[in-house]
Amino acid sequence: MSETDETNLHFTTPHEYETQFFQFSPRGFTDAVFNAVSQAAKRAIDSQLMTQLPEGTDEQMKRRLEQCILKRITRQSVFTNNLNKLEEHTLKHVFCIPKHICLPEDSVHEEEVAFDQYEIEESIKNMEDKIRGLRLLSEKCDKEKKKITDTIKVLDALEC
Repeated sequence: MSETDETNLHFTTPHEYETQFFQFSPRGFTDAVFNAVSQAAKRAIDSQLMTQLPEGTDEQMKRRLEQCILKRITRQSVFTNNLNKLEEHTLKHVFCIPKHICLPEDSVHEEEVAFDQYEIEESIKNMEDKIRGLRLLSEKCDKEKKKITDTIKVLDALEC
């Protein structure tokens, strides 16, 4: 539960709760987008640039040229920065399960927790009431003890 998952049950890997919910990894999605963009760039190179090469160009040379161009495109900072921004945005805003959302199979546990929380709050309230009662009783006992002590002093003074 990533930063988002801190309260969504404790999983061992980031985005595991999201993966369970969406049935695929959010990182897998962003990797798929990167691969799709790379494949689209490869198709564009094949259809636009490779057809412009002079006839008789060696096939191995064409492949090396295509790989170099593709590497250059995917390593450019603008391309990389945009994909990093896409990944960050999708992980934070698209594939982020809010803390208050619970998967259907986990809702049973959520109700148990809510019930336990209610029981605990009731128990605390009852204990606080008992403590107030005991404090009141203790104050009354202290007052009675003082009265008894004062009465004993008066009786001791009369006996002299």
